[in-house]
Amino acid sequence: PHQVGFANRRGHGGGGGGGNGNDDAQRAVEIACGSSFNVARMRDGSVLTWGLGESGQLGRGKPPVLRPDPHSRNYDTQAAHEHHLTPQRVQLPGAAESSSASVHAIGCGSYHTLLATRDNVWTFGLNNYGQLGVDPDDASHPFASAAKATENAHEGAVLRVLTAPTPVAVRGLEAERVGTICSVDGGEHHSLALGMSGAVYSFGRGDAGELGWKTADDGKGRVASGYFAFAPQRVEGPLRGYAIKQINCGSHHNIAVS
Repeated sequence: PHQVGFANRRGHGGGGGGGNGNDDAQRAVEIACGSSFNVARMRDGSVLTWGLGESGQLGRGKPPVLRPDPHSRNYDTQAAHEHHLTPQRVQLPGAAESSSASVHAIGCGSYHTLLATRDNVWTFGLNNYGQLGVDPDDASHPFASAAKATENAHEGAVLRVLTAPTPVAVRGLEAERVGTICSVDGGEHHSLALGMSGAVYSFGRGDAGELGWKTADDGKGRVASGYFAFAPQRVEGPLRGYAIKQINCGSHHNIAVS
């Protein structure tokens, strides 16, 4: 085991894990892990991330740390330690020091992160299947960048939102629409959110039934390969009439407790 210390709320890790007095607000009260990265929610409602962040899953807007040589997969170790491996704070856009900006729930997918505040759900990281609640094909989005239209190398590139390096608010999960979200979690390419009312919402990839509401596309009960939905929808069906108390995601499945 390795002890992780948090020296101050602005994000640099310290050598010890303890604290006293003014450091009490920086004690971790919730932790979550994705694929090679970590998230910690602190007592004061701030969030720290660290690990590998090549897909933006650390939420800091820092550049990738792979060396520029296209034939090399080596990391710039100094940049990786400074920008990725050292715990640092995630800043929500326009967040003031207020209760509405305080994070009360965190969750991780394989390569993306979800945060819940009183008013919104925020996401960052990989978005290739809409798991951030953002349309990957929205060419006008601030995070849209050039990507291959198909696997055919001779075809031109299009603008797609494949990653978000800093937090984005999920449209459709605002408290004024669905009430406050109290829990969030992610799978490999999908996301779940649980409302205070007990309602569950899902978005992202759904070709293995991960979304819980997509009907079959053929007579064998299968969903079309690669199917996804970026807009959150409520999971009902057998859940109708139940107030869900806890959600959890596997890579391609979910479990809920009523």
